Amino acid sequence: MEMLIAGLAVFFAAHLVPAVPPLRNALVRLIGLMPYKGVFSLVSIVGLVLIALGAGRAPFEILWFPDIWWVEGAKMLMLPAFILVVSAYIPSDIGKSVKQPMLLGVGLWAIAHLIANGDLATTILFASFLGYAIVGSISATLRGIENSPKRTSFELNMAVLVVAGIGYALVGFFHEELFGVKIY
Repeated sequence: MEMLIAGLAVFFAAHLVPAVPPLRNALVRLIGLMPYKGVFSLVSIVGLVLIALGAGRAPFEILWFPDIWWVEGAKMLMLPAFILVVSAYIPSDIGKSVKQPMLLGVGLWAIAHLIANGDLATTILFASFLGYAIVGSISATLRGIENSPKRTSFELNMAVLVVAGIGYALVGFFHEELFGVKIY
């Protein structure tokens, strides 16, 4: 469990730096933009590796038993989560209509996994991501940052839906192989 918590701390420490513009700007001035991005990426990857290893090694301590309806509801939440995350990267009307599509998608992903699992390690993991999505969204909104692509089209809107649908299907199909958890 300690490795999971350490990984979450490392990952979110890196991701909270941009939420404090004076700190981010000072780091960029100190080491330069590209080195900053490199360090940010490296620290994020280290955090993700620690999270994955820590989650895999954490003891299974049940807190509650999710009802099958919650599990089915989680599956339904994942499709809009995929659409929102993809719309943060492909310019579309979908992404344009939501100020923070990536953070909203991460929030839905976290909620889906919180309601579908009832053990301590996944609760810590996904509650942390939900908390980050909320804090990150508030911070970005206060800083005036929003996803507003200048160019959208029917084709780009369809691309978001197709890419998200393929991602949703692949992750659903290979969920057990990827994450060690079978989804029914």
